[in-house]
Amino acid sequence: MRVLIVGSGGREHALWEVARCSPIVMETIVAPGNAGILSQYRRAVKTDDIEGLVALAQHECIDFVIVGPEAPLVGGLVDRLQEAGIKAFGPTAQAAQLEGSKIYTKTRCRLWRIPTADFEIADSVASAEYIIKKTGFRVIKYDGLCGGKGVVVADTEDEAIEAAREALSRGSNILIEDRLEGYELSVIVLCDGVNVVFLPIAQDHKRLLDGDQGPNTGGMGAYAPVPVDERLIAEIRDRIILPTVHGMAAQGTPYRGALYAGIMVTKDGPKLIEYNCRFGDPECQVILPLIESDIIPYLYACSEKGGLAIMEPLQVRQECAVCTVLVPQGYPGAHKIGFSIYTYHLKEIDPRVTVFHGGTEEEYSGAVMMGTRMYPVVGLKATGGRTLSVVAIGDTFEAAAQSSREVASIVANRSAAGALFFRKDIAKNMA
Repeated sequence: MRVLIVGSGGREHALWEVARCSPIVMETIVAPGNAGILSQYRRAVKTDDIEGLVALAQHECIDFVIVGPEAPLVGGLVDRLQEAGIKAFGPTAQAAQLEGSKIYTKTRCRLWRIPTADFEIADSVASAEYIIKKTGFRVIKYDGLCGGKGVVVADTEDEAIEAAREALSRGSNILIEDRLEGYELSVIVLCDGVNVVFLPIAQDHKRLLDGDQGPNTGGMGAYAPVPVDERLIAEIRDRIILPTVHGMAAQGTPYRGALYAGIMVTKDGPKLIEYNCRFGDPECQVILPLIESDIIPYLYACSEKGGLAIMEPLQVRQECAVCTVLVPQGYPGAHKIGFSIYTYHLKEIDPRVTVFHGGTEEEYSGAVMMGTRMYPVVGLKATGGRTLSVVAIGDTFEAAAQSSREVASIVANRSAAGALFFRKDIAKNMA
C-alpha cells in the first residue's frame, strides 16, 4: 500500500515510524509532517485543508489514509475520502462528535447509562454561577475542540465562576461537572464499528509541573503499560466502551478508528472523563513501540465494518515505555517559538531511546565528533508547544524513566539557554 498520514505532531511521527517498517506498506508520506520525518516524505498540505488533503491522496495514488489529529476528523476528512473511494483510519464527522462536543458525549452517557461525572449545562454566566453555587461543581469544560486545554479544575467557587466566564466567551454552552476522585487511565481501543481491540493501557501526565501541579496542558509525558487487573479492564469494556460502540451503531453513526477513553477509577468503579476520537499524544508514542505485531493491518481493518473480527490477537512486548515531553518556557500560555534546538540522532548512542518531533522545523544538518566517532547533527527550531517527545524503552519503569530524563536533559542543555522545559517525575509512581 501507499499510505498517507495526516498531522504534524509527535503522534504522527510515531505513526510514520511504524508505517514505514510495515511489510505491507510500499511508501508512507506525511502531510504536513515535521523535522523528525525525512523531507522527501513530507508534503506541505495543512491539516485543515480538507480538499487539499483529498487532492493530495488522489495525486499520490494513496491506498490508505491515517488521520492523526482531531480537527480534520471533526471537519469531515474521512467523509470526503470515502466519497473519493479512499480507505481511511478514523471516524466520520458525525462519529467524531464524541470529541467535537463534550455535551454531545455527556448526553449520550445519560442515554446509554455510561458511568460518568454528574454534570449540568450552562449557556450564560448567570446560569453558570447559579449551577456552581447550587451544586458545588467546580470542573469547567469548554464544549468544542480545545487541544487538550479546555478543562479547568477549580479549587474555589470564585475560580470556577471565572473559568466558566472565560469558557463562555469562546462558545455558547459549557459543561459544569462534579470532580471525580481516583486515578486516571488512558484507554485506547481500535474500533471497526462492531468490534474493539484494546491497546496497552497508558497513563498521561496533563499538569505542567512535577507532582501534578500547575495548569492542564496537552500532555507533559506518559508511560505504558499500566498494570491493570483484568476485572477492571472487563468493567471498562462492558460498562463504557461497548455501550458507546453499540450506541453509536444503533443511531446510524458507527464508530471506526481509534477511540480514546479518559477513565477515572473511583471508589465506585471506573467512570468516563471524556472521549477523544484519535490516538492520544503523547500516549501514542509509548503505546506503539510496545506493540510487536505489525499494527498497520489492524488500522486498515478498522475501515471495514467488522474487519477486526478476522485479526489475530495483538502481540505486545513485555517491556516498559516512558515518554518525557519538552515544551517552551511559558507553555501552555504565551511562549516563544522560533528559537534553536540543538540535538542529534540519539538512537546511535542509545538504541532504546527515540526522539519524536512535535513542533519543529529543520534549520540545517551536519555532523559532530564525539570521542572517535562522527555523529549526525540536525539543527532545529521550535514551532509549537509540545516540541519534542523523548521515549525510552526499558525492562523496568525505573530504567526507562531514567533514560528518558537523561536524554531530555541533553536536548534541553543543547538548546537555546533556558528555552525548553520538561517534567522530571514522569512514571515516578511506577519506579
